[in-house]
Amino acid sequence: MKEIGKENEVEIIIPNPIGLIMYEDEKGKIRKLERGTSFLKMLKALNVKLWNLKEIFQTIKFLRKLMKISSKEIENLYDVSSMDYVN
Repeated sequence: MKEIGKENEVEIIIPNPIGLIMYEDEKGKIRKLERGTSFLKMLKALNVKLWNLKEIFQTIKFLRKLMKISSKEIENLYDVSSMDYVN
């Protein structure tokens, strides 16, 4: 952030334990999603509307794809942003 002059505009959050997913909700509150919590909580964290079946099925398809990704594929994605991967 220092390289682009934004070091004073961000808050660094170090999850404890490492691997904990943290996100900012629509109200600006930082929330955490721990492994083993409910599927509905995960959908909410991903901002998937529970009434939108198309979004739910697309999310499930995407998560299945992620679960099957090999170590080699992960290695090849090292320099690819999350946004580029999803698109």
